Amino acid sequence: MRPEQVNQLREALTRCTQLLVLSCGNPSRGDDGAGLLVHEQLALFKDRQPALPVRLIHDFQLQIEDILEIRDGDLIMFVDACINSETALSIKAVETAPAQGAFSHNLSPSQWLAIYQEVSGKTSDALQVGIAGKKFDLGDDALSAETQSACLQFTEGLERLIVERFNA
Repeated sequence: MRPEQVNQLREALTRCTQLLVLSCGNPSRGDDGAGLLVHEQLALFKDRQPALPVRLIHDFQLQIEDILEIRDGDLIMFVDACINSETALSIKAVETAPAQGAFSHNLSPSQWLAIYQEVSGKTSDALQVGIAGKKFDLGDDALSAETQSACLQFTEGLERLIVERFNA
């Protein structure tokens, strides 16, 4: 992670009492499995530090049903692979946006956050973490080396910041 990304995550975590990491991706589509790798690495971390206020959810894509799983989370972090990224890792704040159309099978983080806030009556900070991917072919079960490296660097950095925030 770049220093400004570390600072952005650190700042978001300072206001956080409960972190929800909602990762997305299909591991049968190459680099689209980046979210699952992040989820698996953070699950191992959570197993070693079960008292930390971190909740993990993984799904192939953001869906309304995931909202029903959420009880608390004053910082929601959406993690997914991204296409055509200039950098290996991007982090940006998520603003709410109304869902368009009559179908809800696939939602953007902005749409999901808006529905979450409407249903729960809670306002949460949210970040969108994009991990650059290059290959998304169906049936390709392996992440590219670059994507795998970015996932591991992100999770290692996030783990350090979580420990710094909650074990201080």
